[in-house]
Amino acid sequence: MRQTPANPHHTQSPGFFGTIGLPRLAGRDFTNQDNLGAPLVAIVNRAFVRAYFGEENPMGRTIQVAQGGNRVYTVIGVVADMHYFDLHKPPDPAIWVTFQRDNDLYMPTLHVRSATTDLAGLTAAVRREFDQVDKGFPVFNIKTLGVRVDESLASERMIANISAAFGLLALLLAGVGLYGILAYSVVRRRREIGIRIALGSTSRSIVGLVAHEGLLLVAIGSLAGIAIAAAGSRLLLRYLPDVSTVDLPTIVACASIAFPQSRLSALASS
Repeated sequence: MRQTPANPHHTQSPGFFGTIGLPRLAGRDFTNQDNLGAPLVAIVNRAFVRAYFGEENPMGRTIQVAQGGNRVYTVIGVVADMHYFDLHKPPDPAIWVTFQRDNDLYMPTLHVRSATTDLAGLTAAVRREFDQVDKGFPVFNIKTLGVRVDESLASERMIANISAAFGLLALLLAGVGLYGILAYSVVRRRREIGIRIALGSTSRSIVGLVAHEGLLLVAIGSLAGIAIAAAGSRLLLRYLPDVSTVDLPTIVACASIAFPQSRLSALASS
């Protein structure tokens, strides 16, 4: 028997994991037969198995939960890991017990799975079902799972929007600065350009000469920017979970914007 120090256990009814779409990796789900007259059973996640059983098979093993009077439960199933409270932290070891045995819940949450996108109609249907059981039963704080996830990521989304705004501003300033540098370079090389034209150079070759200088500046700046972005992206992992430290599509997209911008600046300045 494995004793868990202080892992909080979650009380659920049969069908909870299928409703929220959490895959079951081994064993079975709770059933209506897991009632007061049945043995105490529990379902754990993969993080719990790794922490307390390692490579051993947890099915049929007993665990003693410190919370709730040191009850002993038999493991009947294993589900995948999920972020239960905080998306920034790795999934904690979790234990689920059946509602029929541990029904001392305060403000329980009802999970409803539906294919409809009409939240108002679904809410009305749920209220009607509750009214049939207990007229006037308070049903409140009704939200979709997507809305709850968005609310938990509100601060991260704000940081992302601010970063995007600063990124667009930096792109604008870079474009203005690049145009200014190329325009100043063309003014300084006006005599050289005049001599080249007198010797037979075409306007296309003159533009290519100026654009080559701009592309060289963009290439140097892009390499420096990629190096700084790769180093600074590690700091963003604290605020934006599941973000890669080296996002190649983003780097390619930024470079694809910068190089045509240098070409346009060369055309405008010359």
